[in-house]
Amino acid sequence: MKTFFISLKIWAKTVFLNACLLGLGAVYSKEPEVFDTLLVLLIGGFLITAPLLLFIEKLVRLSLRMPYGINARIALLFFSLVILIMFFYLFMVWLFGDHLEIKGILSLTGVTSVALLIAVLTTRKSLIKINTPQNELIK
Repeated sequence: MKTFFISLKIWAKTVFLNACLLGLGAVYSKEPEVFDTLLVLLIGGFLITAPLLLFIEKLVRLSLRMPYGINARIALLFFSLVILIMFFYLFMVWLFGDHLEIKGILSLTGVTSVALLIAVLTTRKSLIKINTPQNELIK
């Protein structure tokens, strides 16, 4: 159950930070509907990416079983989640390829990866706590 809450934290922080970073990008590019865009990205991000929470939780559990140190496990988790993001956006391109611009998807992947990095680093304390020997690994 602890892995689910950690996964939920990482997912929610990533979606929120992704919307904020994209909103900042919209402010920088002087888009007129910045706050509307931010709100749509935030709500849409939570709705569209909710199924990814199952995969995120599995990746957190997998990282707990790796025979490496805590820092290596966290790095492996981050790398695995970046791969998940890439597959998610590739799936979106496959579904809506006619309506999407590849350059925009690549930028979106980069921004989401930065948001994920910040989310993982701010959840680091929980990840270290669950990786300590006092906590039993979830089977």
